[in-house]
Amino acid sequence: MTTTLHSDTWISTPHHTHRVVIRRAPERSAVEHRLAALQRGVLAGVVDPHEFAVELAAEHDRRQRGGRDCLVASIALFEIPSVRHRLGSAYVFDLISDVTRLLQRSLAPLDLINISEDGEIFVMAREAPIAAAAERIERVCREIAANRFDERGEHVLLTPSTGYATLDDGRSPEEVLRRAVDAREVAATHLDLRVHRWLPEMSADTAPPERPRRQWRQWPVLKERLRTPLQILATYLLGLVVPFGIYWLFDRVIGIDVTFGVYVFVVATLVLTGAMIMVEAVLAVHQKEPPPVDGPYPDATAIICAYLPNEAGTILDTVEAFLNLGYPGNLQILLAYNTPTKLPVEEHLYALAAMHANLDVVRVEGSNSKAQNVNAVLHLATGEFTGMFDADHEPRPGSFERAWRWLSNGYDVVQGHCLTRNGEASWLARMIAVEFESIYAVAHPGRARLHHFGVFGGSNGYWRTGLLHETRMRGSMLTEDIDSSMRAVERGCRIRSDRNIVSRELGTTTFKQVWNQRMRWSQGWLQVTIQHSARIWRTPHLALRQKVGASYLLGWREVYPWLSLQVIPLVAYWLLRGDSLSAGWPIFFLSTLFVLQIGPMQTYFAYRLADPEIKAHRSWFVAYLFFSTIFYTEYKNTIARVSHIKEWMGERTWRVTPRSEDPVDLQPLTPDAETTNLGEAADDHEVAHVPREGHVPSAPYDDHADREAAEWVELELRRQPKPARQVIGGM
Repeated sequence: MTTTLHSDTWISTPHHTHRVVIRRAPERSAVEHRLAALQRGVLAGVVDPHEFAVELAAEHDRRQRGGRDCLVASIALFEIPSVRHRLGSAYVFDLISDVTRLLQRSLAPLDLINISEDGEIFVMAREAPIAAAAERIERVCREIAANRFDERGEHVLLTPSTGYATLDDGRSPEEVLRRAVDAREVAATHLDLRVHRWLPEMSADTAPPERPRRQWRQWPVLKERLRTPLQILATYLLGLVVPFGIYWLFDRVIGIDVTFGVYVFVVATLVLTGAMIMVEAVLAVHQKEPPPVDGPYPDATAIICAYLPNEAGTILDTVEAFLNLGYPGNLQILLAYNTPTKLPVEEHLYALAAMHANLDVVRVEGSNSKAQNVNAVLHLATGEFTGMFDADHEPRPGSFERAWRWLSNGYDVVQGHCLTRNGEASWLARMIAVEFESIYAVAHPGRARLHHFGVFGGSNGYWRTGLLHETRMRGSMLTEDIDSSMRAVERGCRIRSDRNIVSRELGTTTFKQVWNQRMRWSQGWLQVTIQHSARIWRTPHLALRQKVGASYLLGWREVYPWLSLQVIPLVAYWLLRGDSLSAGWPIFFLSTLFVLQIGPMQTYFAYRLADPEIKAHRSWFVAYLFFSTIFYTEYKNTIARVSHIKEWMGERTWRVTPRSEDPVDLQPLTPDAETTNLGEAADDHEVAHVPREGHVPSAPYDDHADREAAEWVELELRRQPKPARQVIGGM
């Protein structure tokens, strides 16, 4: 049987027609026999564009006739353009060859690989199920990111971006390949090592059009104002009215009184929660000192992430604080920022970078998350370990040294103590300052000792650079820090918490800021719970104690805010029924005494273990005791419950926490100064292109009309060149 293939629609060959004989791969039984005979000597084949086109057309035609579906993937390496610019095409060829060998060892023998002239790798996984093939490719992508490629004396770290489509996603082989490329370009905007499955909204020709909205002009504003109050009301209906109705249904209709059993269970859970808080506080008291370091301190990297319109008033102070840390080794400082418009403060940052050889200022165009900023500059990190910081953080001198003492003695990540430095700004800021002490000085170290694992809290955290490079941050998660923590823990990595590694930050000062910040935290924790609760029990790298602790940390924090309400509908139903509390009174009395002392005990330990800068304000702790007992604890529980509603409704908006009400407006140093585009040739800075979501490549298109109709959008990494300072991507 024959078919016709126009290969010029997606590979660089002259326009002509092939008569192709479809060569079907052997059946499964034959494959197994062949592999056994060759004793695993067969590797996935690297073929030229013509042969890849022939085989793809054959598989697509077979699928149209009811055959098996298969996966077609596109893989691109973020650092290749800069490496080619600095070291030449021959070096890139050797690099791609090493990557291809990694792919060959991981793919099935009958899979095919094609390498384009610009270094893009195409894979066709013909015999494996789609899910299994995607998992295998994602695993090899992590292996590529974890590998340090040594070519001609150069050490290169690579970041693969991968997308895939299946034969069912296109009406022709060319369209299937276009879909895979579109998915890969979406993956390239995140650089988080995930393999992205093609979705219709990723391509210009399949994205659903926006529907015209015909509605009352004021309705969007009114809907936005009513959304949160209605969601709060919904949580109380679900937490109070629905349980009350269930008790009535069981008692009056079914004839079974479940209220006393539920009452005992609820009280027991409240007591258990209080007991766990007490245990964590006691365990936090005694903290070991990190072991001494043998030899000199290694090179280190600090990554500072900033959404510049929000950080303009503080970013220069932050950079100055890092420049003055006095780390005994070489400290590389990477400022990764994004901004929708050019700001005068950028020129001040570039001027500062020109004066300091260890400071690099990187503008990440198209980024809309901290995770994207981090991932975009990881290939520039030269330190053996990397500290991650938000743009308002000012670490104390000695922080990097103390972190390395833990990292050099068996730990993979170290989480420090985040201390708020603006407690004088408002009464609420003082309460937040005390709360941070209860979190970072008490809860984090105590929980780490109790469960035998810690968590990375997003800032003032120190990673082994290689581990961070292969773990990455995922912008799809609202709390990308907790997600990365759990992925590291599931691999068996060790995370240490140390309250003596202090970084001073700006705390929230208004209830609106607190609501938005804690809503993101709470909803992000819920996302992590959904994704990792089952994975925790499947991983072989965790002991039973750690698995139980992780389940308590993730699952219980989501259940507790709802359980904390249940005493109210129980007692209300008893009173409505005319019952007294005589049977449950001893339990209620004793449990209430126990639970009421948890707040004062937690505040006492926060004061005892607090940093001297906060501990000097004893009145803050006294005020916090009443504030948390009377209002703040239920306020945070309400936020947690509303976050469940928002996640269920698909509301995942990232609201920036303002650093100040009136940001500093710096004047430009020079008129019309511009950043330098990495895509432009220059001798003293790297070249890197990252396509963003919505970008449609020209090579795979069938005709000129499609190319002209497509919208071209790029994610460009902008950096200010610095005299006598060369930075090579991935080095």
